[in-house]
Amino acid sequence: MSNLMNLTPQGMAANAAKDVLLDKRVLIGAGTLVVLGIAWYWSQRANTDAKITEVSKQVGTGTREGMAVELAMRMYAAIDGWGTDEEALYEAAKQMRLYQIPFSEVAGYYNKLYGDHLISDLQGDLSASQMVKFNQLLNQRTTL
Repeated sequence: MSNLMNLTPQGMAANAAKDVLLDKRVLIGAGTLVVLGIAWYWSQRANTDAKITEVSKQVGTGTREGMAVELAMRMYAAIDGWGTDEEALYEAAKQMRLYQIPFSEVAGYYNKLYGDHLISDLQGDLSASQMVKFNQLLNQRTTL
């Protein structure tokens, strides 16, 4: 009998009201998750900015270590987010070679600043042929 009552106009209105309440709760829950996600992102970004400032003060600017920090930051910017800026990564490889900054030093600062492993991020973002090109640019010998 109760199923028949739900087919009455009053029962249908009560079901519609329950559905609207459920929809509002779902929207509020989803909105809360979005706000929490944005807050987490900005807190992580603030932590990263503080690390960059701290490391930059420690190594100074205009030094080989300072250049390694700058290259780590450029490479992170090229990898982070949607898509990968392959040309920026290739340019960083050329700069490492030109200024004789070991990849391991840049990778160390990358890990210190961002908590990520540069080689893993490169392998995840570059195809096999792009990795070959990156390595060639990094290790290319100049002829006089």
